[in-house]
Amino acid sequence: MIEFNLKNMILSKIASEIRYEKNILFFDLKKLHAVGTKFKDNLPQVDFDQNNKQFVLVNPTKKIIGSITPERAAIQIDNLSEFSKFKSLANSFYNEVTFNLEIDEINRIGTRFFMDFLFENIDEAVSELTQRFFPPSNWEIIGNPPNSYNFRLEFFGETMIKLSLGTVEETIVEIQNNVQVKNENHKMIRIDCDIISNKVKPAGINGYLNSTMNIIEKRIFPFLNSFKGE
Repeated sequence: MIEFNLKNMILSKIASEIRYEKNILFFDLKKLHAVGTKFKDNLPQVDFDQNNKQFVLVNPTKKIIGSITPERAAIQIDNLSEFSKFKSLANSFYNEVTFNLEIDEINRIGTRFFMDFLFENIDEAVSELTQRFFPPSNWEIIGNPPNSYNFRLEFFGETMIKLSLGTVEETIVEIQNNVQVKNENHKMIRIDCDIISNKVKPAGINGYLNSTMNIIEKRIFPFLNSFKGE
């Protein structure tokens, strides 16, 4: 069986969001401009969507998207080589947003990890999840095992964890300077893990971000690896 750990994992996406009470300082364009100026190197393309009341910051080359609205701010990065790069950028981004919009308390902060584990073919990925979590004897009740797989668990506490596992077949296409440099078909198990905390002070954002990867490495992976099947 595969070992769920950081070494075997491909971190295909991290998406994070903070929510706060509706903030009228969002409509002060000087405040938004200050955030845009701070991140002009990492997020060089900016746009203010008047209809959707959203300030968007983008780096298409590095596949980073940031956004700010009157009630939330979010940032996501695709295809990361390491979590620390995301943590540093997200912490700086949220600190700049909360400083300029004078936000004293965050009602909710969540970070969603998309973690992929590759297989030679999709049948192997389905077999891995079936054998590990629902051995063949269980399927005698309902009939044949599934052709694809997805299940969801939720853990409630001071920190809420929403965990989903499934089999995915996905074509990865990458284009640089109008030239296709990658076209790969990936068969994998994808772990979708959302880690959520409520009522966080801006000063606590960095601590929360640090805790997320620790939760995955020290709690989520050991939990999943504890299932051995038959």
